[in-house]
Amino acid sequence: MTRSWRDTLRVHEHITVKGEVCRSGASLRSMCICWIGLWQNFNTFLTKMTLRISSSGRLAAGKLIECARFRGNLYKVLQTQRSLIDRFPEDLQLQNDFGITFVMMGRPDDAKNVFRNILETDPHDNVALSYLGYIHKFYDGDIVLGVALLKKGLKAEDPRLADAKFYYHLGDGLTRLGRISESHRVYEIGADLGLFPSSFQRSLYNIEGLSAKPWWTVEQTGCSKYLKTLEREWIILREEAVALWKTHREKFLAEDNQMVSGDWVAYYIHDDGEFVTKNCEFAPKSCDVLKHFIENTKCFKAEIKFSVLTSGSRVWPHCGPSNCRLRAHMGLQVTSEARIRVADRKAGGRVASSFTTSPSSTRCGSREPRRAASLSSSTLICGIRKCPNRHVLISNTKFLRRPLRFVRRFVLRCLTARLCLINYGLKLREKTKKQDGSNYRFRADHDRSATYKYKQAV
Repeated sequence: MTRSWRDTLRVHEHITVKGEVCRSGASLRSMCICWIGLWQNFNTFLTKMTLRISSSGRLAAGKLIECARFRGNLYKVLQTQRSLIDRFPEDLQLQNDFGITFVMMGRPDDAKNVFRNILETDPHDNVALSYLGYIHKFYDGDIVLGVALLKKGLKAEDPRLADAKFYYHLGDGLTRLGRISESHRVYEIGADLGLFPSSFQRSLYNIEGLSAKPWWTVEQTGCSKYLKTLEREWIILREEAVALWKTHREKFLAEDNQMVSGDWVAYYIHDDGEFVTKNCEFAPKSCDVLKHFIENTKCFKAEIKFSVLTSGSRVWPHCGPSNCRLRAHMGLQVTSEARIRVADRKAGGRVASSFTTSPSSTRCGSREPRRAASLSSSTLICGIRKCPNRHVLISNTKFLRRPLRFVRRFVLRCLTARLCLINYGLKLREKTKKQDGSNYRFRADHDRSATYKYKQAV
């Protein structure tokens, strides 16, 4: 593994026949040596490999790109791709990969230039169309142009475009343009391709085995004891929340890019794994209650916030990134016109009682526009996210905690019994051998005495 790039190239030359890589174990081994040698002598090795027209050099460079992406070294990926494009300028696939690397690095302007140059050469390149539409919709906020390009790029069933983000943003853009039926059709196609768990659950990062339900009862979460404790403290939470809204309204942050009309703001108490100290100074009692809640429960995840939806507000359908979380809502001051829709079911909030939904992925685009037609500006909702992964997995299987203990004990007892049987069998075998040996000696002694008596008689 300490070979230099010269030794590596020499190995490749021996196993290369007429410019084609021999598909043998030696070839793969030398490729591995190449990848490890590239980290130490990268610039020299890259120059030597890209100057070679043989497929072995290009294959090694491709493997380097794969390994560097896996390690997160995107700058090294860019260097390799630039060298390959200089050597093979007519290969549009290399240019597409080059633009994708810019997207992964968070450089959408550079990626746009790359994809536009590709479309000048080939106006029907599906990868360039899809990524350019994604950039316009997600980064630039140009929904009309983004939807047009995404729709054109996704017409062809290209396996390179089997990515959930394209179908998610195309459906979201169609929804915001008022083309609801088309957006549902796009989500159904994504679900049929296996990119989404379902057309209503459109999370991008999912854990298999978790139950996918838009609505949960408090008991099903596995955190009912702690949520009911919070319900008993709702007066303290409501008083401080209303006082905050009246006196420090500027400290409520707007929820980004989710509103059709009206205002949706939030006052964060716990965020990024810790309490917001500045905000806790204005709500000390609520922070004390919630600190006690977090210390006692093992199913807390994400953030805690006071959420305010003003009168006449509507929220776009949206979903979170993963299905590993739930969101518990507790109404602090709610009017009868307030509604929330998750999947295809609509419900209203109630004061001093919690209800739990699957916010991010489990209901994914399932949250239809939420209306609060006549809510006053002092209406507050305390949103609490939970992550009861362990509890959900256990509560959604037939084996609960106590039966699991019995199963564990039963397995241990079976193993112990088997060991005992093996030990008994060994002892029985030894005993049998001893008995067989003693019987053999008795027969031999008996035969010898009989022979002696016969000889004397004769």
